[in-house]
Amino acid sequence: MKEAIGGSYLFILVIIMVALFTSYVSLSTNYSRCYHIKDEIISEIEVHGGVDEDALTNINTYLKNIGYRSAGTCEEGFLKFSINENKSNVTSGGAANYCIKRHSKNTTVSGVTGQPKTAAYYTVTVFFQLSMPVIGELFFIPISGETSVLYVSKEYTGIHW
Repeated sequence: MKEAIGGSYLFILVIIMVALFTSYVSLSTNYSRCYHIKDEIISEIEVHGGVDEDALTNINTYLKNIGYRSAGTCEEGFLKFSINENKSNVTSGGAANYCIKRHSKNTTVSGVTGQPKTAAYYTVTVFFQLSMPVIGELFFIPISGETSVLYVSKEYTGIHW
């Protein structure tokens, strides 16, 4: 009888260790995925030379295809974007899937064609949240990153920075 009880304690200990290890791997994988999402949004803005309709369409398509559903509240001064809407536009209130803020530099250069270009960089925020069906939201982490300085000649007309 003594060996049977000792065996069940060892079995429970192994189950707990496997559950903790699996939870850690799952959590770290999803956290690194959120950083990858942020980097993809930043590179899309840099490829398009700023935030325009094509960049927002590509970002929303990418987020829909990978199944990104996290949402949070943006800080003051950030524009909120939602991927649930059919067109790429700014949400008026509530939660957002990602946030973008434009920071203007004080330099203006003239491009090759004579068009004035303004130096700016963008801050992008995406959200990582861990929620359980019965327990609810355990924790919520906004993840931010910045683009390099871009020389912007055109931008999405629906955005008023």
